[in-house]
Amino acid sequence: MVIRNDLTPSQVAVQASHACIEATRSYLGLEDQHPHLVLVKVKNERRLTKLMDELNEAGIKFRHFIEPDLNYSLTALATEPLHNTSNQRDFFKKFTLYV
Repeated sequence: MVIRNDLTPSQVAVQASHACIEATRSYLGLEDQHPHLVLVKVKNERRLTKLMDELNEAGIKFRHFIEPDLNYSLTALATEPLHNTSNQRDFFKKFTLYV
């Protein structure tokens, strides 16, 4: 992963994620349209763990990431693409954007 140094921290996170999505789509042959990317934050690992339960209850599919270099702690998750017409997007209105 290579990222420009003249971007804000939030732009770095989002643009790096976009690049990962594009690489995944290219190498796995995915044909879906590139999804919108919204980066929200939670306070800590405990809240992220609780969010996983909430997403399961809401029927929103996701993948989580555990970082070996941080004592195998849960660090992030990404949901399935949620479209403009999806009521599932409303689930995230209570979260703060990462800035």
